[in-house]
Amino acid sequence: MHNGIVLPRSQKPPAPIASSRALFSSIYGSVRVYTRRHINGCPLVGPNFNHCSCPKWVYSKARDGKPRQKAAGTPSFTEACEQAHRILKGFDPEIAHARARDLAATPETVTVEAAVASYLKGVRSRNVTPGYLNALRTVFARRRETHPNRSGKRDKNTSLLDFLDRRAPGT
Repeated sequence: MHNGIVLPRSQKPPAPIASSRALFSSIYGSVRVYTRRHINGCPLVGPNFNHCSCPKWVYSKARDGKPRQKAAGTPSFTEACEQAHRILKGFDPEIAHARARDLAATPETVTVEAAVASYLKGVRSRNVTPGYLNALRTVFARRRETHPNRSGKRDKNTSLLDFLDRRAPGT
């Protein structure tokens, strides 16, 4: 008999669902994986019941830092634990320094003019009509001459590069 229900001898009662508290710690801090809220009729309750398809969260606190809470971005408990291990490993000052150095490396920059030229070249390769390509060019590229009826006045409808030329640096 299980919960008032008589079961045949061949059928075992369902095993109780065990909670699995996932707390990882080191001398640099601690990280915990938990289920913040069970959704869609999940029969499990509580943050330590993690073996379900509900979204997982990661709570982390470095020894010398502020606590942080973020979504793991996955319903998989295993993947959330892998993220927790990466976060915990990142608390190590040597690894944190190496990661900061990698982020500080300046990527190769591209000028706006080169980006516009590359974009127009890509559009041209798609065999669009010349009229469409000219319309795009008027929106982005610099205009070589002023409108003949405006006698030296600035155009009201400027292209992107003309607009950027007029803007003062830092504004």
